[in-house]
Amino acid sequence: MPTTTVVFKFTPESSQQALDEKIAIFNAQPKNTLQYVFNCFGITEDNLVSDTVDAEKGLRTVVRSWSNETIAKAFIDVSLGAVYAFGDTYPGKVISAQVDPNS
Repeated sequence: MPTTTVVFKFTPESSQQALDEKIAIFNAQPKNTLQYVFNCFGITEDNLVSDTVDAEKGLRTVVRSWSNETIAKAFIDVSLGAVYAFGDTYPGKVISAQVDPNS
């Protein structure tokens, strides 16, 4: 199964608690980009492989698995075109997005 890796850059917070609060707010919001791809391809399952945050560097890396490379590429295309209402806050701006076809 191919995977995608998307790296976000966000403004580091003064404390882990402040970052956790922003993450909680973000997690409560609809995930329009992800839902759009799920709807287009009839996917309903959660395909999250990993979601790691480096608070010191202000980076978040999200890896997802996909049933085929076509869907993975579509997700990357949509992700790169997405505009996040949160600006520089978590999850930040996409700084890298790629399909890992041989995962």
